[in-house]
Formats: sequence, structure tokens, C-alpha cells
Amino acid sequence: MNLLEQLQARVIAQVPGVETKIEAPLRENGVWWLDVKLREQTLAIEWSRWQGFGVSSLPSQGLGEKPDETYTELEQATARVLELLREGKRTVLHA
Repeated sequence: MNLLEQLQARVIAQVPGVETKIEAPLRENGVWWLDVKLREQTLAIEWSRWQGFGVSSLPSQGLGEKPDETYTELEQATARVLELLREGKRTVLHA
């Protein structure tokens, strides 16, 4: 189980009613994607071994070039995703 799959498992275990969908990359070294939905809130999370986690609320305020927020550690990403879902917050676009 990779780190994005671990994040998915933690979110499912801690947030009742959450829906998730994971998408593996076509190439072994590609980017994994996780969509997380709770009621009207949707998060797009990307992960790769080299860049860590990228988290964006949908629709994103950015232009789709990079995630709104980035995290290198599973614990950081998990804490932020849980905060966003539990408190109904949106990600903050970092310039």
C-alpha cells in the first residue's frame, strides 16, 4: 500500500459518509490521484514519490497548473485533509 492509499484508508476510517475514488498512474513512476467527496465538498489530492502530496479544493482557484497546497509527509497531508473535511474549509492557493 503506497502513501496515497494509506491516506485514503485513514480518511475513510475517520470521516463517516466520505466518498473516495483513487486512480493509479499509467506509468509506474507517474502521479496517483485521489478524489474525496463529503456532502458538497470535493478535494483533489495528487501524490508521487518525488513530490509528495498536493491538495486542492474543487473547484480550485488556481489555473490547474499545480495544487493549492503541498505536503511532504503523510501525517501532514492527513491532518490537513481531515481539517478541510471536518470544518468545511477550502484550500489556500499558494503563489
